[in-house]
Amino acid sequence: SVLRQMGHERDARKVAIAKQRALRKSGQLGVGARAWNFVLGATIGHGYKPWLAIVWMILIVMIGTGVFFHAYRTGVILPSPQSGHGQGGPDNSEQVQLAHSRLKFHPFFYSIDVLLPFLDLHQKSSWWLSEQKTEEWVYFVYEFYFLVQVLAGWLLTGLVVGAISGLIKKD
Repeated sequence: SVLRQMGHERDARKVAIAKQRALRKSGQLGVGARAWNFVLGATIGHGYKPWLAIVWMILIVMIGTGVFFHAYRTGVILPSPQSGHGQGGPDNSEQVQLAHSRLKFHPFFYSIDVLLPFLDLHQKSSWWLSEQKTEEWVYFVYEFYFLVQVLAGWLLTGLVVGAISGLIKKD
């Protein structure tokens, strides 16, 4: 607080983050609290660096783009029934061709759509993971990554909101 009063905001943040690291390393925290302290430090700098979560989100979207591109190329990502030309879609072949011409898979936008819970780019709702054209274990690898990315999106979004609103900072 003395550093803040003197106008040294950057130094005050450094001290606050170091305080949290020292608390974690001192052994005064239980296993769960220590793990949560580590997560907060790595993702948002204990509320003092919310931009770190944005860096994590960009990294996850880039990895997801590669993973989902590969899943599409191997036939694990297919049009969903709701898209109008997946399984259970229209019976008329002209309707199927028309729907297919309008629907295009974009792994980058799909990855963003999977990560951000408040955004709907109509990729996640138009495409789904299907184990029909591949071995079961391959499907589960993609499904596992999909779920990890969804959970990471919820966690990081919540942490950013908490950090920006000041709910997470501890002085």
